[in-house]
Amino acid sequence: MSRPLLRTAVVAAALAIISGGYLVIDAIHQFVVGDFLRIGGQLGPWAVLVGAVGIDPLSMGPVFLVIGVAQVAAATMLLLRRPWGDSLVLAFAVGTLWYLIFGTISSVIQITLIVASKGGRTINAPP
Repeated sequence: MSRPLLRTAVVAAALAIISGGYLVIDAIHQFVVGDFLRIGGQLGPWAVLVGAVGIDPLSMGPVFLVIGVAQVAAATMLLLRRPWGDSLVLAFAVGTLWYLIFGTISSVIQITLIVASKGGRTINAPP
């Protein structure tokens, strides 16, 4: 019988599923309606960051979809105790730091949980 997952792994995976799931929902909304979900009529602060590097924020739908699906898949791999699941969640957390504000906060928490709990091993390793 295997040991249960560490709470840190479960929390990191849950945050990755929430963040990735929101990216997927936002992308689908953009494909169907032609615009992302807006709060107070404004895109999130990420749009300013993306626009500053010369990318039209409204063209990010496919990127959101790919990143969101991959982030949810990475979290699933972590929950299924795949040896590389924690590394994938960590990589996507680093890769979504730009998704200001909630995505950044979620990513920082995921990074902190995974790095702090690894201690030279995978956090989901079987006993």
